[in-house]
Amino acid sequence: MTMTNRLPASCRSFIRFHRLLAPALLSALLVTPVYAATFTVPATAAGIDAVDSNPGDGVCLSAGNICTLRAAVQESNALAGADTINIETGVYPLTLTGGGESAAATGDLDISDDVTIKGAGQSATVIDAQNAGDRVMQIFSGTVILQDLTLRNGAVDGEGGGLYIASGATVTINSCTIENNAATSGGAGNGGGIYNAGDLTLNKATVQNNTSVLGVNGLGGGGIFSRGQLMVLASTVHANSTTNTPGASGGGIRLLGATGAGANLSSAIVRNSTVSNNSAELGGGIYNDFARLGIELSVIENNTAVSAGGGLGNFGRTTVSRSVVRNNTSRNANATATQGLGGGVFNAASLDITSTTVHNNTGNLGAGIYNDSQGTLALKNSTVSANAATVASTSEGGGVYNSREIAVFNSTIFDNQASSGGTEFIACGSKDASLGLGCDNAADDVVTVVVNTIVGNSTSTNICGGEFTLVTSNGHNLITADTCQSGGKGLGAAATDIVADPLFATGLQFNDGAKDFLLTFALGDASPAVNAGDNGVCPLNDQRGHSRNDNACDIGAYEISDTVSNEAVADLLVMDPVEVRTPAGACTEVTDNDSFVQNGTRAYQCQIGNNNDQIRFDINLANNGPDDVPQATLRLKLSPGLVVLNPGAVGSGCAATGTGLECAIQNFAAQSILSFPLSVIPDATGTYIVEADISSDNNQPAESFRVDNIRAVEVRVIDNRSATGNGNSGTNVLNFSGSGGGGALDAAAIAVLLAGAAGRRRMRR
Repeated sequence: MTMTNRLPASCRSFIRFHRLLAPALLSALLVTPVYAATFTVPATAAGIDAVDSNPGDGVCLSAGNICTLRAAVQESNALAGADTINIETGVYPLTLTGGGESAAATGDLDISDDVTIKGAGQSATVIDAQNAGDRVMQIFSGTVILQDLTLRNGAVDGEGGGLYIASGATVTINSCTIENNAATSGGAGNGGGIYNAGDLTLNKATVQNNTSVLGVNGLGGGGIFSRGQLMVLASTVHANSTTNTPGASGGGIRLLGATGAGANLSSAIVRNSTVSNNSAELGGGIYNDFARLGIELSVIENNTAVSAGGGLGNFGRTTVSRSVVRNNTSRNANATATQGLGGGVFNAASLDITSTTVHNNTGNLGAGIYNDSQGTLALKNSTVSANAATVASTSEGGGVYNSREIAVFNSTIFDNQASSGGTEFIACGSKDASLGLGCDNAADDVVTVVVNTIVGNSTSTNICGGEFTLVTSNGHNLITADTCQSGGKGLGAAATDIVADPLFATGLQFNDGAKDFLLTFALGDASPAVNAGDNGVCPLNDQRGHSRNDNACDIGAYEISDTVSNEAVADLLVMDPVEVRTPAGACTEVTDNDSFVQNGTRAYQCQIGNNNDQIRFDINLANNGPDDVPQATLRLKLSPGLVVLNPGAVGSGCAATGTGLECAIQNFAAQSILSFPLSVIPDATGTYIVEADISSDNNQPAESFRVDNIRAVEVRVIDNRSATGNGNSGTNVLNFSGSGGGGALDAAAIAVLLAGAAGRRRMRR
């Protein structure tokens, strides 16, 4: 008899169900779980550096049965998800020598995944690389937060002595110290403390006593070298240095961007921070090269440069607002004509200084501010005082030295010193002549326009120097001595200019304002500057933020007013110059036109190779703040005969008008600079005009400066164009998608997506 084992029907159904389910369960079990792990590195692990026994098993444990810092980092890298590593009080040395690997097995701590690393306090938890031949930490990717700890004693023959941040990584450093690190010459040596190619935010952090020793291809950045996005908030960058080459730049912070199509949109904001006691050949405190930089409510002090820019050296697009530049030095023992320029500020590109005090700086030429032969500078609502161009017997321009283009509005330039010419102001002085850039052969390039400004000295009549004929008074200026004009040109030449003692009620001191470092000269009630300004030019508020008189404003940076303005205001502008280029390269600026002096129109000559060659305009827009602008409009007026191609690279934000385009820009943050590219194809040879203007919608917030900010560019197209052109003569031809204006350009999106960044011209040496 054959026996058959049969199960009840209910059991057979159960087995069939689980046979069907088994593959799905197996597949699920093989999927790596994504979860956030938390590892605690105990104080007993301080002094121990050992790898994890089995990275990826979710257990932080070294061979010594303890969770070391290195083991925790290795586990975090191996596990998916945003992990947390808590480090208790202690000093954690990195003793496993050997660089060049990326698994955190030896040398520095390599990070490749999202993680938050938290110490017990900024000075309580210390990660110490012991100068053993590698940096402290390298972040390859991910979103990383470092909090309440110190990174110190990294030493790398390369870049980023303390911390290296790769492109694509997003890093936030809260309440940390980066100190005593060094990047040395064999591998460029950029970024003694931090090298950043990603997106870095420093908040309540300190970067101090770091060194960048440059190699042949090195650039600088003793404290921070950034070619990505950088935010420095409520932080201190102190006592860093960069050395070893004549071009060593950015003792505290060194920025690097690019220009032209496809450029790197490197940018930085320094807010509520201090940059102090740093040193370099160029830009002792901060050096901006091609990037876009906004400085607000910050202190730049006690920095030193040998050649130029003791506090700030600018070769990019920079705005400075409600800040102080003080006690900086640019000098050399030999004090040659090309050294010691700009004790406080050196500018060789585009710079806007608003509601700022520049005082007690020392230099050879332009102790307060030096504007180079390639620079355009706007000085608004600001005070320049107690600066000393006394390095040599030939030193000139205690307050401001201009070799190119400066516009000065409602400022006070008073009681500076100079060994030779011009305690307050120099327009094209002896340095320019010695380099072949003198006033006789470069007159069309040197433009100085002054309005509503006090210029003077309480002890000297030698207040101006250089060529007075290159200074245009737009009226309503007060000068203390009639020694600044010649042949009907210069300060004092306008009918509304006043030669008198300003009768200040105070010396240079804090007279209220956003920060106690914003020093001003208060006007006395009997001052001839009271109610003597051109109200059509005056800003809404004075340097302190006090409301100006709507009917008759005061001359200078200070307004007699007890009313602190609570109105939201913003200073929107199209930065000068607009960059113009063709596929063959940058167009050549024409220096034989006087239109810039009269109405601010620059002229460029562009050579076109064929009928489809484009002319590209990189229009840089700035919001000097102090408030954000929710909605703004960029208006572009174009000459007939231009075919417009994808303005701003996002056609949906722009709408065609009868004369050009209107482009909506949303969420324009204070102290930010946006680059807006516009490409056109001209119909034929000839002259074309492009005008750009930006304003807040519905005057919300109100614009602080009442002068209409229209930036005009004249383009002269020459060579190799067909006789018939493109058939567009006499009309504006708009050729881009979304021209109906459906949508707006978000400021953050522009900053990330648009090609074209601030241009820089090299300082002549």
